[in-house]
Amino acid sequence: MSGPIGQATELLRTSGRVLVWSVLAVLANAVSGVLSARALMVADKGLLAMVLTIGGLLWVATSLGTNVALRVRYPAGDRTLTLRDYLRVSCELLVLQAGCTAMLFGAARVWLAEVPVSLVFLGLVLTLSLTTFVSSQLLDALHAIGRSAEATRTDAAGAATTAVCVLAAGLGSGGGRGVTVLVACYVAGYLVRIAVAALGLVALDPRHGARGSRAGRAELLRAGLPFLGFNVGQVVAFRADRYLLGLLSTTAAAGLYSVATTPAELLRLPVTALGQVLMQRTAATGTTLAAVRRACVLTVAVTVPPAVVLFAVADPVVGWVFGPRYAAAGGVLRVMVVSEVAVALFLVMSRIAAGAGLARSTGVATVAGAVAGVGTLCLLAPAHGAVGAAWASLVGYVVMTVFVLPPLVRHARRQPTRVPPEEVWTGR
Repeated sequence: MSGPIGQATELLRTSGRVLVWSVLAVLANAVSGVLSARALMVADKGLLAMVLTIGGLLWVATSLGTNVALRVRYPAGDRTLTLRDYLRVSCELLVLQAGCTAMLFGAARVWLAEVPVSLVFLGLVLTLSLTTFVSSQLLDALHAIGRSAEATRTDAAGAATTAVCVLAAGLGSGGGRGVTVLVACYVAGYLVRIAVAALGLVALDPRHGARGSRAGRAELLRAGLPFLGFNVGQVVAFRADRYLLGLLSTTAAAGLYSVATTPAELLRLPVTALGQVLMQRTAATGTTLAAVRRACVLTVAVTVPPAVVLFAVADPVVGWVFGPRYAAAGGVLRVMVVSEVAVALFLVMSRIAAGAGLARSTGVATVAGAVAGVGTLCLLAPAHGAVGAAWASLVGYVVMTVFVLPPLVRHARRQPTRVPPEEVWTGR
C-alpha cells in the first residue's frame, strides 16, 4: 500500500512491538499501583508517590541532557560519541544524583512529619534514586542504537519484577507491611532493568567496542547541555507535581492524585511508542511537513476515542479498582483525562523536534509549560488539593503543545529529508 495512508499504516506496524512491550510494562506498573493503593492508607500512598517521584524527578535533570544528545547524534552516525563515553559520564553523574536525592528527601522530611527517619528507609530511597538513574540511562542507550523494542521489553521485565515482589510481600491481600517494603520492591525492578539492559547493549550494539576518550566525554556533555532545558522542563511538568502537591497540600492529596494518574496515563501508551520510533527515525533521516501532519492525525486518532470512554466511566473505575477510600479521585481522573489528550500531541511532536535537533525550541516549550503548570499548582494546590493539581497539569500541557508546534512546522517546511519521504515512514 502506497501514499499517506499506507505510510501511516506502516509506521503503526513498525511501532507495534514497542507498543506491545509498553502495554505490558504499564499493566505491570498498574498492578503494583493498585495493590499498593489497596494495602496503604491514602496518606501513605501519597508518601510512596513522593518517594518514587524523587528518582525520576532528578534523573532527567542530573543526566544533563546526555541521554537526549546520544539519542539524537548516535543514530545519525556521529563517530565522536561512543557508548563507553556515555556510560562513563553516566557513572560520574551518579554523584550529582545522590547529592540531589539527599537534598529533596531532607526537604520532605523537614516539611512533612509523615516521612520516616530510619536509616534503612533513607538507604532504600537513595538506592531507588540511583538505580532509577542508571536504568534510565541504559534504556536510552538502547533507544539510541535503534533497539526501542528491546528497551521497552527491558522496562516491562523490570515492571513485572516489581509487581511480583509486591505480590510476594503479601500487600495484595491486605498484609500492608508499609512503604519501606514497597520501596524495596521497586528497587528490585530497577536492578533487573539494569542487568537486562547492560547485557542487551553488549549483544546488540555493533559499535560497542569503540573506545572512548576524554574529548568524546567532553563533547557528549557539550552536546547534552542544549537539551537540558528540554529535560528540566519535562521533569518539572511530568514528575514534580506529586512531590510539590505533597508539600503544598497533604500526602493524602498526593495519594488521590497518584491514583487518578494511574489510569489516565494509560492514554500515553500508543503516542509514547509512536514518539520513540519517530525520534530515532527523524534523527537518522530528517522529516517533512507531510510527515508531521500525519503524526498529528495519528496522535489524535489513537488518543481521543479511549479518552472519551475513560472520562465517562471515571467514577466506577476508581471505586472498583482502587477501593472506596479513593472515591474522591474520580473527579481528579476526569480532569487528568482531558490533560492527557492535551499532552499527547506534545509527546509526539517534541520527540520529532528533538530528533530534528531543535534543542532550543523543545527546551523553550517544556520550560514554558513547566513554569505555567507549577505556577498554577502553587496557586490551586493549597486550597483545592488533587483537583487543583490536575487543572495545573492541564494548563502546563496546553502551553507546551502550543509552544512546540510552530518551530517544528517551520523547520519541516525548509529542511528536506536526507532520504525520500516514503522511507521516513516505512524504514526502507
